[in-house]
Amino acid sequence: MQPSFSSRHSTAISASPERCYQCLWEIDIGRGAAVRLLLWARGLRHLRTLNSMVRAGFMVLRDDAPTDIVLGLVGQPWRPSGGLQRLSPAEFVNFDEPGFVKVVWSFTFDATPTGTSVSTSTEIYATDERARRSFGRYWWFVRPFSGALRRSMLRSIRTCAEG
Repeated sequence: MQPSFSSRHSTAISASPERCYQCLWEIDIGRGAAVRLLLWARGLRHLRTLNSMVRAGFMVLRDDAPTDIVLGLVGQPWRPSGGLQRLSPAEFVNFDEPGFVKVVWSFTFDATPTGTSVSTSTEIYATDERARRSFGRYWWFVRPFSGALRRSMLRSIRTCAEG
């Protein structure tokens, strides 16, 4: 199944995959004015770490530390409430209720001769055409901020891992 929307960012880091993976869990994701504004606008300023995001509703779909981690979320992010559905990973895979999107957010840590290539991707799967259109309007506005968050996280991982 092809995602309805997707985004990918990557960076090279002069540290081991193990250290980069560890830093993903340690960094403050709310660094930077654009990221703080996005989190504040969504009422999510309490989301400061990956652990806090998991507590808020992202679920760990797969954790193959230190090579990759995949997170998931089902909701209606275009709505002020977010329409978050609390599901288990097994329920996430089979979820197909109309009017929602399934968000798959992954981090991959590939060893290189000089350290690690760290990439993050976001894939959005709409459960129906109405959800695809609704998310598309939302994505048009939020995509630059979402990208800023991902790039900020990658910079923070690099600072942590190389520091």
